[in-house]
Amino acid sequence: MDLLIIIFLMIIIYKASFSREEYMSKEYCNCLRGIFSIIIVFVHISYGRNEFTLFDSLKFFGQFIVGCFFFLSGFGLYLQYKNKGKKEFSKGYLEKRVFLLLKKYFEIYLLYLVVIFILRLIGYMPSQNIQSFFIIPKSWFIFIIIVLYINFYFSVKYVKSNLIIWITIQTILLYLFLLIIDASDYYYVSLFAFPSGMLFYEIKDKLKNDFLYFFILFIIFVFSEYVQFVLLNETNIFEKIIKSFLQNVGVVSCVFIIFRIGKYIKFKNNITKFLGSISLEIYLIHPIYEILFQRIEIINNNSFLYGVMVLAFTILTSIFYNKKNINFRR
Repeated sequence: MDLLIIIFLMIIIYKASFSREEYMSKEYCNCLRGIFSIIIVFVHISYGRNEFTLFDSLKFFGQFIVGCFFFLSGFGLYLQYKNKGKKEFSKGYLEKRVFLLLKKYFEIYLLYLVVIFILRLIGYMPSQNIQSFFIIPKSWFIFIIIVLYINFYFSVKYVKSNLIIWITIQTILLYLFLLIIDASDYYYVSLFAFPSGMLFYEIKDKLKNDFLYFFILFIIFVFSEYVQFVLLNETNIFEKIIKSFLQNVGVVSCVFIIFRIGKYIKFKNNITKFLGSISLEIYLIHPIYEILFQRIEIINNNSFLYGVMVLAFTILTSIFYNKKNINFRR
């Protein structure tokens, strides 16, 4: 499976440039989404593997990759808001951001139901709890990001100043709500990256000393990780809150480092551009093929073949889905 990671890394660094032009441009952010969409597929596959390899270690980086997606969403929305202005930005926002996202989700959800029905019909899948059919597996991010999109829309519409502060407060309230209802921790351990993306937009051109910037963030990251894993036992609700807060701090410091590195090196080529154009589809579709190929023993027993099949069918389906929608709109 490590070979698959090496191949992907070679694709990423192909035509990598050290130019400082187009730093955090819309096109480059789209390339990053494509890269992270493939990495999150690797992360999800690694959860079902115990091979003690480089690939297996990816399971520990899930929250940081999710943080990158939250960061890019916050940064991208704020970038468009600043470029277009309040009135133009709000025009058609819910249709383009929320309703279109829900439309894609439910169309792919139908494909998921078809696959599950066929697998159960031919006896490849045992009976499951009915709740497992209500959502696409591992698609929780979509519902959280929709809440953040809606919060952003109404904040832009009704808040006259201090938009970043207001969005941050709303994000903290969402974080506390998810804690109170005892949601799984992956719902909220990366949430703070969303308003952090907005903050990064404001400070990225004002930073003068990048060495100091990297050093401070590295210290914050190491401190947050040390306290989480060494000092906290999570034996009570107070420690659970502290740990999840520090997880957010660790994620934010990490993504701030990752995206500042983009000032010096850019992983931009035709492949990453293409992956960026179907990143949402990759995220939603890949769990379907994970389930499908887990039921085919000859594929599931070979980790490399399993990873290749999941990626290949995910990307092909994503291309077909996009072309279908383009042709339909025409």
